[in-house]
Amino acid sequence: MMDSERLTCEAESDRLWVQLEGVPHAYSLEFILSNGRRCEGSWPPEAVPELLAAMKILKMF
Repeated sequence: MMDSERLTCEAESDRLWVQLEGVPHAYSLEFILSNGRRCEGSWPPEAVPELLAAMKILKMF
């Protein structure tokens, strides 16, 4: 894959849709929650590394 090539990956379940878009070293993340109090949001490429780091310390109840 060339550095300038963009890619898009999607994953979906009955409760969550997630999309990553960008280049391998810088990509944005978008999501839609489809359960309970539905919402959607996104993070720009600059925020994704910190988001991934925070996910490592999250604990699910």
